[in-house]
Amino acid sequence: MFAFLKYLKHTLDSHKHLYSFLAVCVLFLSIWNAQVVGRFSFSALIFFTVFAILCMAYGQIFCQITPLSIREKGGLPFQFLCGFLLANSFLFILTLISPLGIVANIGILSVIGLASAWWHSRQNPAAQESSYSGLPGLLCVVISGIAATLWCSDQLTLVSIQGEQVTYRAWQDIFIHVREISAFSQAHGLNTISDIQISGAPAHAYHYASYMPAAAVHALTGTNAIETYASFYLPFGILLTGLAAFAFAASLWGPWAGFSAAAVLLLMPDAYQQGFQNRYLSYTFMQFVNLGGLYGVACAAIAWIFMLDGCSRNKYSSLIAGYILLAICLFYKAQIFVANAFLMMIYPCLFFTGLKKRWRLLIGLVFIALFILAVDWSQGTGRVPTLRLDGSTTASYLKYLLADYDPGVLKSFFTGVFIEQQHSKLLQGLYAVAMLLLSTLGLWTLAMLAAAFGVKNRVRLVVLAFPFLVVANYLVMSLGLAMNSSGIGGPYEIVNRPLVWAYFVVVVWAAGAGYCWFFGDGPPRSRFGRMVLAALVCVSLSVPYIFSKNLQTLPVAEEYIRYEQFSSAPLCVVKAAAYIRENSQVGEIAQDSEGDPQFLFTALTERQAFVSKGLHSGTRRQNVNERLGEMAAFKKVDDTAQIKLLASTYGLSWYLLQPESEVSWPRSLLDQAVFNCNGYRVYRFPNGAR
Repeated sequence: MFAFLKYLKHTLDSHKHLYSFLAVCVLFLSIWNAQVVGRFSFSALIFFTVFAILCMAYGQIFCQITPLSIREKGGLPFQFLCGFLLANSFLFILTLISPLGIVANIGILSVIGLASAWWHSRQNPAAQESSYSGLPGLLCVVISGIAATLWCSDQLTLVSIQGEQVTYRAWQDIFIHVREISAFSQAHGLNTISDIQISGAPAHAYHYASYMPAAAVHALTGTNAIETYASFYLPFGILLTGLAAFAFAASLWGPWAGFSAAAVLLLMPDAYQQGFQNRYLSYTFMQFVNLGGLYGVACAAIAWIFMLDGCSRNKYSSLIAGYILLAICLFYKAQIFVANAFLMMIYPCLFFTGLKKRWRLLIGLVFIALFILAVDWSQGTGRVPTLRLDGSTTASYLKYLLADYDPGVLKSFFTGVFIEQQHSKLLQGLYAVAMLLLSTLGLWTLAMLAAAFGVKNRVRLVVLAFPFLVVANYLVMSLGLAMNSSGIGGPYEIVNRPLVWAYFVVVVWAAGAGYCWFFGDGPPRSRFGRMVLAALVCVSLSVPYIFSKNLQTLPVAEEYIRYEQFSSAPLCVVKAAAYIRENSQVGEIAQDSEGDPQFLFTALTERQAFVSKGLHSGTRRQNVNERLGEMAAFKKVDDTAQIKLLASTYGLSWYLLQPESEVSWPRSLLDQAVFNCNGYRVYRFPNGAR
C-alpha cells in the first residue's frame, strides 16, 4: 500500500501540469455548458473529461512525429491542439464513411486513442512532461478560457424573451451553424447528409470539419443544437486560437513568449476596437460570425510551425507535415487554406537552404505551373469560388468597404480619395494598401515593424520575413482577386476572409518577438517585472469585457444594429419548433409555410426542410425555385385527400402553418393541428417519407 501511494505521488508530481491543464479545460467547458443550459450536467462533465483526455492521447501520438524542440517549447497547448486536430479529423472521416453514427464513431476513436497512448507509455516509461513549458502552458489555457468566457458574454446568455418575441444574441448565420451541428450529430454516412436548403440533395463540398466536436457534444450530452453552439462551438474555438497562438510563438521564441502571444491575441483590441472604424475588417467580428475561421486559423498555425521548422533546419519531414496539415485546413476553413496555399508552396523555394539556389528556382517554377493548372482545373468543377488574379474587383471592393465604415475621419478621408478626387492608379493603390493596413491591423503594423527591428539580429531570415510575406499575400488577394461570381459563397468572401489569418500572424509574431526582445526566453527576471506583467494581463481582461457587448452586430447598417432586427423569431415559432423536435424522429422532414428564409425553423427543429428560401441557393437555385413553386401550389389545394397525398409524395412529416400564410385547405383539415399557439399551427402527416 505504501509503495502504491509513493508511486501515485510520483506520478502526480511528474505530471502535475498535465492534470491541471486537463482540469482547467474540463472546468471551462462545464461552466460554459451550465451557463447556457441553466443547470449543471453530470453527463456533460463526463463527456468533457473524456474529450480532454482523448485530445491529449491523440496529441501524444502526434508528438511522436514532431521534432523534440517544437514539442518541448509548445508543451501542453501544442499537444492538446494537435491531438484535437488529429482526433477530430478522424471523426470527420468516420462521419462521412461510417454508417454507425457519431456515438459509435467516438467509441472507436476512444478505443484507438487510449490504447495507443497506453502502448506509448509502456514503451517509454521514463517519458515525463517537460517543466520547461509546463507553467506557461498552464497559464495559457487559463487565460484562454477566461478570455473566451468574457468575449462570449452575449452568447452565454444567448436567448432573450421580450413579450412574444425571442431574440438570439448572435449573427444571423447562427441558424446555419446550428442546423449543421444537428445534421452531423444525426448522420450515418455521407449519403444521409442533405443540403441544408433542399432535402434529398447531397450537401455541397464545404469546410464542415469544425462542426464535428459540437456535433459530438450535442449527441452525447443531451444539449440541444442551439445550446451547443453557444456553450461549446464558439467559446471552444476561441480557446483553440489561444492555444495556437501559444504553440506558434513558443516554437519561435520559447514558451513564455508563447504565453505573451496568446494573451495579446485574446486580450488586446483589434483594429476596429482601436478606432479604425470598419467592423467588416475587424478580426474579432469576422471570427465570431464565421466560426470556422477560429478552427481554420488554429490548423494553419500548426502547419506553419512545421513549415518554418523544416526551412530553418532543412528537414524534409517537417515540410511534408506542414503541407499535410495545410491540406487538412481545407476541411476546417477553405478561405484560410486559399490564403496560405501559394505562400506555403513557394516558401521552401525561398528559404530551404538544403538545396542549391538553381534547384530551388526550378522547383519553384514547377510548383507555380502546377498551382496555376490546379486553380484552372478547379474553376471548371462548379464547386470552387472564383479564383482569378486580374484586379477586376478592386474598385467595387473598395466601395463596398467604404460603405462599411462608421461615420468619421477615415470614412470621409477615403471617400474623398476614392470617390471625389482623381488620382493616378499608383497613388490610388497606395491609398488602398494604407486603408487595408489601418483597418485590418491597426497599430499592430507598427508593433510588427518595431519587433522586427528588435530581433533582426537574433533570428534567421526565414522567421523574420514571415509576417511581412503574409501581409503582402493578404494585400495581393484583397486587391488583386476577381469578385466571386461562381454562386459558391458571397462575392467578396475570398478577398475578405484572409484578413483573419493576416491579423493572427502579425499579432502573434509581434507579441512573441517583442517579448523575446525585452525578456528573452524566460519570465521577467525581477519580481517587479513579473508583477507588472501580471498587472497588465489583469487590466487587459477589461478589453473583452467592454467590447463583447453587441459584438456580432453592424452599427453602420440600419438593419443590423440590434439583434432583434435580424436574429429573432416569434415565441410561438420557437415553441412550435420545440414541439416538433421533441415529438419527431431523426430523418423526418419539417416544412415552414413561409419558406424559412433565415433557416431558423430547420435549426430549431433540428430537422431537414423540404425547401428553404434562404440566401444561399448557389448552383441549385433552379431546383430550389421549383420546390418553392410546389410549396406555393401545396397551399392552394382544397382537397384533404390530395393534400395528404402530396405530403406523402414530398416526404413532409411536419408542417408549420403561419398566420400570414394564405391556404385553401378545407376547414376539417385546418382543425386537425397537433399544436396551436396564437394562430401558429403545426400539422402532422404520418405517411411522410423518412
